[in-house]
Amino acid sequence: MVEVSEGMGSGARQMSLSVYAEEHGEVIPSVLASIAAQKILKAEVRHQGIVPLHGWLSKDEFLAELSKRKIKVGSKEPHSHGWRLYSEPETTVTSEKPRLVI
Repeated sequence: MVEVSEGMGSGARQMSLSVYAEEHGEVIPSVLASIAAQKILKAEVRHQGIVPLHGWLSKDEFLAELSKRKIKVGSKEPHSHGWRLYSEPETTVTSEKPRLVI
């Protein structure tokens, strides 16, 4: 899980993000390396050296790649009781076990 904060004072925002898979979650740590290798082999990356994530992979591409691998991204706002799928705001994931509630 990652907690992201932006700004300070009354305009501050905070969100928690988590990736999970119902099966084969052990692949999660290698996903970014796998996506990067695919892009390099297809000559889709024109940068050299250390490149910020947003410089070679958009949010939509990242979510699509995770979806192909049956990995989901959940988000939780501060003070909320449940998790929801990051790409589908109307679907909620309970906090006891990662399962979909529709």
